[in-house]
Amino acid sequence: MRLFGGRHLRIRAILLYLCDIIRPPCVYGTSYARLQTMAVCWMGVSTVNVRQLSVFIENKSGRVSEVTEVLGRVGVNIRGFSVSDTADYGIVRLVVNDPDAALTALHEAGFTVKESEVLCLNLPDRPGGLAGVLKTVSAAGVNIEYVYSLVSTYVVINVADMDRAIALLQNSPVELVTQEEIAGL
Repeated sequence: MRLFGGRHLRIRAILLYLCDIIRPPCVYGTSYARLQTMAVCWMGVSTVNVRQLSVFIENKSGRVSEVTEVLGRVGVNIRGFSVSDTADYGIVRLVVNDPDAALTALHEAGFTVKESEVLCLNLPDRPGGLAGVLKTVSAAGVNIEYVYSLVSTYVVINVADMDRAIALLQNSPVELVTQEEIAGL
């Protein structure tokens, strides 16, 4: 797996800057996050960011079930999820094997869905493995907004500064996981 460094980091920064200039919310059905990934991959640089879908639901019985049923009907496999709630509303965060199919199916079913990029890490499978990774990122002042687990020792973290977190984690005992690797789990 190639991670960003040196010249590649500068190329990625330029491409993301160009995406920010045009920043279309959708071009022929392709999300902004997907356009960024496509632009980076076009330059021959592998990206480690994973696409997460956040589904906004009313906090009432059966709504999480409806989300999972929609995905099951179109053959989308959930690799990891988190549900958080308030008195009236909830957010179902999902990492799936086919984000494009999931996004389309959820929109067609009437759900409000936001796509974002998160990091997925394969942690060392030992006591303190998660603590060490979180300390690496937070000690450098990068805010960790939430963490949830996927299959096995895979976890998703959403951070305020994705590029800085990637740089910090490159020399740690974790493996940064790509969207393609998530699909193959």
